[in-house]
Amino acid sequence: KQWYQRRVRGEVNSARLAVQSSQRELTDISREKLRLSQSILARRDFGQVLAGILGEQECTRQSIAALQRQQGEIEREREVHQREREELEMSRMGSTGLLTERETSYKEKERQRRELQGLKDAHDKEVAAKAAAERKKAEEEREER
Repeated sequence: KQWYQRRVRGEVNSARLAVQSSQRELTDISREKLRLSQSILARRDFGQVLAGILGEQECTRQSIAALQRQQGEIEREREVHQREREELEMSRMGSTGLLTERETSYKEKERQRRELQGLKDAHDKEVAAKAAAERKKAEEEREER
């Protein structure tokens, strides 16, 4: 009888230990599941934040391009006004006979020089913008990898 009771107690103890071990495994599995679901949520949130940042970056890029176009238009208008002012001045001086042919030639050459400088500046800005865009594109490709 004692032998039987010890045997039953031993089986009960082993069953209790097995249940405790299973409960620990379930707890570990639950923790791992929670950690993985939090990781997935964090990645999803990060993806949304990254998409937002890239969207804002594109908007900024478009705004910069629009501002550069406006600046180019303003420069062209300024050159036109300058040319008109010079032509008016030349016609006024010419009508009074104060403007010599040499001065007229000088004024025309000066106007052409300014016009050429404006074209050079516009070209330099365009080249710089293209280079910046290529650098940005290369940087984005590096980040994607």
